[in-house]
Amino acid sequence: MALPIGLDKWIRAQEPRLPKMRDAPVFYRNLEETLDARRAENNLITLRTRKDSYDFFSNDFLSLEASGMLREAFFEELALYPGFKLGSTGSRLLDGNNDYIETIEHEIAKGERCVIISVETVYSMDGDICSLKEMVEIAKSFFPRGNAQFIVDEAHSTGVIGEKGRGLVSHLGLENEIAIRLHTFSKALVFRR
Repeated sequence: MALPIGLDKWIRAQEPRLPKMRDAPVFYRNLEETLDARRAENNLITLRTRKDSYDFFSNDFLSLEASGMLREAFFEELALYPGFKLGSTGSRLLDGNNDYIETIEHEIAKGERCVIISVETVYSMDGDICSLKEMVEIAKSFFPRGNAQFIVDEAHSTGVIGEKGRGLVSHLGLENEIAIRLHTFSKALVFRR
C-alpha cells in the first residue's frame, strides 16, 4: 500500500541517526543525540515542499505566489526598465532613490493608477495601534479622486477592539472608507464567549 505524498519522507526523517554517526565529530553526535530525542517522540519538525495542494495556512491566500500571470507581468515591467535595480541598497533619502520609483509616483499622482495602502490595525510585536483615521484623511488629501484604497489586516484587533470585538475599523467608524478588511481567526475569539 502506497503512503500519502510526503508521509514516507516524514517517517524516514523520524528514524534515529546517532547510531550511524560513530565516526562523526563530537559536536555533530551531540546534535544528532538531541534531534534523536525529538525523533523518538515523533516530534521532529521537517521541512516540506507544497505540491498540488490548496493553501489555507500561509499569508498567500490569493495564491499570488503561484500566479503565472503575475510573474509574466512582473518580468514584462522589468524589461521596460533595463537599469532597474532589484534592491534600494538604502533609504531613498540617502541613496536608495531611482528613476523607476519616481516614474511610478508621477503616474499615481496623475490618477492613472490606483494605490493600495496596506496596514495592520495592531502590530503584534509592540502592540502599537495604527493611526488609521489620520492615514485615511491624509490619503484623501493626496488622492482626492479616490484612487487610494486601504487593505486593513484586523488579525490582532479582532475580538479585542471595538464593540463586540469587531476591530479597529469598526471602532473608528471607518467601515465605508476601507476597501478590504481581513479578519483571520484571532486568538482572542477562542477566549470570548
